[in-house]
Amino acid sequence: MKVLVWLLIRGCFCCGLFTLFFTKYCHGQTAEISLIKKELSYTKDSLKYIDLLNSLSKYYSFQALDSSLYYAMKAKTLAERKSYKKGLANAFYNYGVYYSEIPELYLAYKFMNEALDMFRSIGDKVGECRTYIYISLILGREDKAEQSLAYLDKAYEKSNSIKNDSLLSVIYTFQVNAKSFLQGNWLEQKNLVDMAISIAKKYKDWVALMNAEITLANLGFMNGMRKGKCLELLHSVDTRAQASGAVAFAGLANLGIANIYQQLQQTDSADFFYQKALALSDSGKMTAMQQSILKGALKNVTGKSGFEKELTKYTRMEMAMQERWELTSQKEGFSMLESTLKENELRVSSANDKGNKMWISFLAAASFCLLMSVFFLYRLFRQKHNFMKTQHLLIEELEMKNKVLQENNEFNKSLISIMAHDLRQPFSSIIMLDRTNAKDTMQKEHYLAMIKQMRITSEKSIQVMDGLLQWMKLQLLGIGYQPSPINLFDNINEAISFNADLIARKKIRIVNMVDCDMMVNAQQEMLLFINRNIINNAVKFSPLNGEISVMAKKTLHEIHLSVCDSGEGIPSNELANLFKNPSRNSKGAPAVLGAGIALFICKDMISKMNGKIWAENNLEGKGAIFTYSLSIPHEKTSLNTLLEINGPSSLN
Repeated sequence: MKVLVWLLIRGCFCCGLFTLFFTKYCHGQTAEISLIKKELSYTKDSLKYIDLLNSLSKYYSFQALDSSLYYAMKAKTLAERKSYKKGLANAFYNYGVYYSEIPELYLAYKFMNEALDMFRSIGDKVGECRTYIYISLILGREDKAEQSLAYLDKAYEKSNSIKNDSLLSVIYTFQVNAKSFLQGNWLEQKNLVDMAISIAKKYKDWVALMNAEITLANLGFMNGMRKGKCLELLHSVDTRAQASGAVAFAGLANLGIANIYQQLQQTDSADFFYQKALALSDSGKMTAMQQSILKGALKNVTGKSGFEKELTKYTRMEMAMQERWELTSQKEGFSMLESTLKENELRVSSANDKGNKMWISFLAAASFCLLMSVFFLYRLFRQKHNFMKTQHLLIEELEMKNKVLQENNEFNKSLISIMAHDLRQPFSSIIMLDRTNAKDTMQKEHYLAMIKQMRITSEKSIQVMDGLLQWMKLQLLGIGYQPSPINLFDNINEAISFNADLIARKKIRIVNMVDCDMMVNAQQEMLLFINRNIINNAVKFSPLNGEISVMAKKTLHEIHLSVCDSGEGIPSNELANLFKNPSRNSKGAPAVLGAGIALFICKDMISKMNGKIWAENNLEGKGAIFTYSLSIPHEKTSLNTLLEINGPSSLN
């Protein structure tokens, strides 16, 4: 039963570890581990991050020792980098826990003593207290009960100045287990266990409570407590421990149940719970617990009929474990030597570093000053270079803006001249009619005809101004273009009517071959301005008795309108600049500039209406062809439209 008692001391350590760091009642280790991992993922505080790593290491000491060591190593590395003594002390403590379970007792003592020294240096009494407790556990495993109790007394003295009273429950439970080795008084021991249970319940410390209940059940059975009550306590601990993921406590509870059934000579029941305890200890890789369970399981089946298979199994397991212990002992020797060598290397390295630190500091300071000087000189150079570059860009931008302003000024002068000429014509006719007293000197029919012609001329001038005003709104005021469906046939006829006098004088035959129901997306006044100017140019450059044809072709999304004259065509050197701003290319007479500006405005209006305009010479005969494209108003493409555009082949 001695092995069982010191297994209970291991359980008491687990309780102390949790009580010191997680005094608030928890529902389970697995849930706590998940919460800590979640907090690790978003914490920004490096010191808190180290504390969380150490907490994970402590939790995993109940479930998986390899995971416990992994998080302890990470915490140690970061704590050394940040010079965080408390984090480093906790990492040393977790190292000691791991090496005591492998076991490599030299390294366990080494790391526990380093943790104890560091806790003392920072005044962490809780850390000192739990380190004393765990050192007493290691001493107890080596059957040094008196030394173990001495360390428990030190832990008890430290606990008097700690407000967390659940730690006292841990110490009481340890003392009971240690005194049981020395054949202490059972009533005194039971009083200590009862106090431990009472303190654990008061502070809702589930770990301390389970540990104290395991101790009460096992020692109570040995000292005459009722079997049923002992088994009930251990089954309750097993249920709660497995629900919370505390593998160590579940294993200890099942070991206690198996030992009771062994004492009662119920071999089948005892073997069942030994196997369950073995499975739990194996899942957590708890070597010391496995060895104790195997000893109990072998004792249970040795010399019992019908259990030869189990006896062989346990014997093989014990032999394999003995081999691992021997390899571990060899490894421990190497680890001790390796650790000592590393410490000596560190001392020598530290001594050499002290002599070099001053030179390194001096060189670092000199290098820093040199780098700062180079940096400031480079910065001044870059600032001057950027200033010169910015100044050059501003000058270029200013020259470009001046050039644009000059060109716009020339264009505006030409445009004003044209507008003034178009506005003066009807007003001049009215003034001339008034000054000559035409009403008194002319026949009534001639007078009325002249009045009608003046009205027509005035209406045409107003239409020209409307088109220009619409364009100027878009060009100068930034007013948005608002298209609407326009009947192209009617618009062309109106443009022809505008040029009727010139057409009649030159006896031009003009044919409008546009479909009467053809529609385009455009702005009425601007489209009329474009058509008037294109037709006016065609009439101007056609000979007497010439012919002009206006045609339109529909595609799937656009309509292409072409005006073909019968003149001499356009010189090839003028085609490229036909629609450009004449104020940039010519200093000619106002009439020449006027014609060029009109075409330039036509191109800009077409662009505003999302179309294109171009000119070319007629390759099949004389004359030039002016063409522009505009979009068709949105509508569903019908079968007739497809047939009209692509012909019957589109249906194949």
